[in-house]
Amino acid sequence: MLEMHCQCCLYKDLYSKVLSWVFSTPL
Repeated sequence: MLEMHCQCCLYKDLYSKVLSWVFSTPL
């Protein structure tokens, strides 16, 4: 259960990083 939570947090962090990267880069 804890492992799943950590994995979820990891993906959430990764997703926010990707989003910030996408928004900071002009299309």
